[in-house]
Amino acid sequence: MAPLTQERHGYTTRKKLDDNIYIVGRESDNEQFLGTKWDASTVDPALNDLLERGTKGALGSLLNHPNLINYTDTVADNVVCGRGTAAAVSAQRMLLWDFCDAGTLQNLFNQHPVVPKKAGPDSEVVTKFLPEGLCWHVLLSVLRALTWLHEGHRDDTQTEAPSGRRRQHDWFSDPDWLPVLHRDIRPGNIFFQHPKGTESYGLCKLGNYEHCAVSGHVNSNFVGQVVSATRGDESLNTMRAKLYAPDMSTLGMDKRPYTKATELFQLGRIVYEMMSTRCVPDPEANAQPPFDPQGDISPLLYSDCLKNTVRRLLSSYRGPCSSADDLTSAVYFGARGAYLGWKKGTEDGRLHRDLVDDGWRRQFNADERIRADEELLASQRQLSSHRWTMEHLEPQPREAVPSVPQPPYPAAPFGQSGGPTG
Repeated sequence: MAPLTQERHGYTTRKKLDDNIYIVGRESDNEQFLGTKWDASTVDPALNDLLERGTKGALGSLLNHPNLINYTDTVADNVVCGRGTAAAVSAQRMLLWDFCDAGTLQNLFNQHPVVPKKAGPDSEVVTKFLPEGLCWHVLLSVLRALTWLHEGHRDDTQTEAPSGRRRQHDWFSDPDWLPVLHRDIRPGNIFFQHPKGTESYGLCKLGNYEHCAVSGHVNSNFVGQVVSATRGDESLNTMRAKLYAPDMSTLGMDKRPYTKATELFQLGRIVYEMMSTRCVPDPEANAQPPFDPQGDISPLLYSDCLKNTVRRLLSSYRGPCSSADDLTSAVYFGARGAYLGWKKGTEDGRLHRDLVDDGWRRQFNADERIRADEELLASQRQLSSHRWTMEHLEPQPREAVPSVPQPPYPAAPFGQSGGPTG
């Protein structure tokens, strides 16, 4: 994640992708980043002055979330690329971003990793496409990113070793958070990294901030309608009035109201396509026959937990956000509970490993190494910095670390009316 205060690091170019984009390695830990050239001389001087006076730090703080592509650093272009004159150093810069080396969700749609399962030998109706674990991974990752952008909420779930019990820790950054609308939720902007541990899938990140809009509406108690135009800029009062237009089809696509609920709906469309290969039509296009969230989702061979969560997202189109239940964070809490219900109550769920499972495994392995060190030192009558004291040259009592159990999860089968349907 991007640091709140920038530190100076050494970088080297690993690979040139085109004239303006490079894969850059950090010398201290070999971490790779995506470097994009940025020429300050071609930017409005007022904007450049704003950036140089600390806005980059604010940008790093805003994007400091594991499910967003983070801005990491700005370095001189000639330092990284090994060329350029001293006079050009002041203008030539390279912005460093998280490098998502496993592609995008759109890549998975274009090159099917699995054969879609159909209702029958002679049927063209797909009842299952991508694995349910991947559907949950994308759904929860993008929801976490949106709860941060919309409301400044962060989920810092951790595990307690050696029990492996999950402890939910939810907090909000600022009661006066200014909501950010991404305005471009689509498969091509959902990026993946390769796994770095025992997790089933690497980090999933929302990127491409070209169309983001920062609302002037302060989230008092985190309830209230935040709205912008789908593209471009319109005043908040103008867009709120358009919310009640009798016929949205009379408005241009770029001038239609866009809300936090619109982003939840777009995420629901994406996950439904991951499940069925089919696209949910635009609700204002008067498609025939109309999409039926109940009838069209029910035949899919996924758990009720996932299907009910997707229905909840698809019911959010331009919702009013007039109560606490309409908050993006409230939707996330429900989805997280449904996910844990699937994880505990189905065979596929129990086999699925997320980043919390990986963290628990790392902690368990660390405890095992500590215990082995203590046993060795105890046999040699030496002092252990882990459990021994100067007053007691005997190992202190400690709870034995058990063999690797299945990490328990709270029984919260939110949205689950039964086991998996297939």
